[in-house]
Amino acid sequence: MSPAWRVLATEIGRWRDAGRIVDFWWRDDDATCLTPALARMLALAAEAEIPLALAVIPEGAEPQLFSALDSAIDVLQHGVDHRDRAAEGEKKTEFPAKEPAEAALARLVQGLCERNHQVQLVRPRQNRADLGAQDAGFEEVLMRGMPIPRYPQLKLGLPGKKALVSAWALQRPDLVHIATEGPLGIAARAYCLKRGLAFTTAYHT
Repeated sequence: MSPAWRVLATEIGRWRDAGRIVDFWWRDDDATCLTPALARMLALAAEAEIPLALAVIPEGAEPQLFSALDSAIDVLQHGVDHRDRAAEGEKKTEFPAKEPAEAALARLVQGLCERNHQVQLVRPRQNRADLGAQDAGFEEVLMRGMPIPRYPQLKLGLPGKKALVSAWALQRPDLVHIATEGPLGIAARAYCLKRGLAFTTAYHT
């Protein structure tokens, strides 16, 4: 037994002696295909009835991988293409700090469109010249906004329940991601809950 495993075993023993149970989060990284090692791990998880979180890299993920997963496996999106774009001296990362948000978003949209997904971006109109983009598989829906305090050049999305109802009545989304639950994001979340739409939510600054 290695020193690291010995330390872990000792700590688990202390918990056992104290009548406590250790909760572990079992996660595997960088999955794209059903390898023999992954198949063995899935079998062990099923045999022991232990939940497993599987971090999957979307680019290159094979359909066979998902067909092997059951409801006890939680799939976590692990980046997009998992390529290191860090600048010299920067920690390894797929999304470097100096990459403009627009460039990262364009890369995400391109990857989804290449896989025949339809992407609709709902965001506040930034100025009168902002007409929104439309391309094959991609559409921007512009909403009313107001200047963000201390950042007047940026607009904060206002609640747009009627506009969301109109947009999503024409084409019901399969999945909604709420980038930030501001006024517009809160309205989107309420709509998803009411209409039973699958959604994820996050908070970004």
